[in-house]
Amino acid sequence: MEFFRGLLKCPDCGQTLLIHTDNRNPDRELLDKTYYQCTTYRKKGANFCTAHRISARDIENAVKSDIGRHAIKAMKDKEKFIKNVLHSMNESSAERSDKIRSEIEKLKSRNDELDQMYIKLYEDYSGNILSEKKFTMLSSHYEKEQKQNEARLEELEQQYREKSAAVTNAEQFTENLMQCADMKKLTATILNMLIEKIEVHNPVMVNGAKEQKLTIYYKFVGQID
Repeated sequence: MEFFRGLLKCPDCGQTLLIHTDNRNPDRELLDKTYYQCTTYRKKGANFCTAHRISARDIENAVKSDIGRHAIKAMKDKEKFIKNVLHSMNESSAERSDKIRSEIEKLKSRNDELDQMYIKLYEDYSGNILSEKKFTMLSSHYEKEQKQNEARLEELEQQYREKSAAVTNAEQFTENLMQCADMKKLTATILNMLIEKIEVHNPVMVNGAKEQKLTIYYKFVGQID
């Protein structure tokens, strides 16, 4: 179960979980006698963190189930799945990128228009059609508007790059996920392709039964619903 090494994290102290094997019952399968524990707890004790102990079997079952659940959704409706992923990333879909691009084009067009207006203004001033006072006032107004537009353009172009990257990441993740739709066994290749990290929470008792939460962060997109 070495392929989980480095992926499992403690959400309380941030340390990686260490692997260890319980060989007291040699007849058990490797998955059932392999465990992970918080590094801080293992090395420093309970005064510094809790165990966050989990078996390799439980990890494999949970991760395989989560990947399979998302892969089925992606295969059923790819575009809807991508939109849901973007929503989980707190990003809008490609339509939002189109709106940003449209505003960028309008501002660039307005700046070109202001350039032409300034040229006409200078011609009128040079031809004594316009007074120096009027020329100064209007040229200052045009320059101020252009600077405001340029500042807004810089902001929008950064937003556009971020939105475009988010859409690209969501699409790439979905393509990778769909390759695992017929997954029979969880492998290191699949984990390396899809998983960024897995946070293993400390077990809690709920109505007399132990429950343990895992938070899976997928590559490119983070947590998804």
